[in-house]
Amino acid sequence: MKYILIALAVALAVYGGYRYGKTKTAQLEAVSVSPESSLEAAASALPRGTVPAATTQKLPAQTQQTPKPAPAMPRIQLAQCTATPNTITLKQGLAFAVDNLDYTSRKVNITSQSFTMGPQSSITAIATPVGIHSILCDGAGVATLTVQP
Repeated sequence: MKYILIALAVALAVYGGYRYGKTKTAQLEAVSVSPESSLEAAASALPRGTVPAATTQKLPAQTQQTPKPAPAMPRIQLAQCTATPNTITLKQGLAFAVDNLDYTSRKVNITSQSFTMGPQSSITAIATPVGIHSILCDGAGVATLTVQP
């Protein structure tokens, strides 16, 4: 008998909470505040004893341009001293990358500069001077770099 009374009390408490929640939800749904209405009009629509929540006024929509993503840096990838792509044309002053995809170090020459690239490493170079240049990997020509003004 004791357990039946406890179960009945719990059921009534749950039902009462449910009904109370539905009533409060219905009251809140009845009060809709639009940006054009005044705070006084909204406050008068609230039940007595209810404190109106802070409101924020919507600002006019502003057009905002999404910045374009920066174009990907041109790359030459070296795998077993084979370049992909094997020809690249760039404007003078633009940066490009050379990636060593191998698990061994490589000696890479670009124009008159020589680099020792570690295993699976990358370097960034600037396309200068104007002209047609060979890119060498371990002494062998693997790619052509054309630099335009």
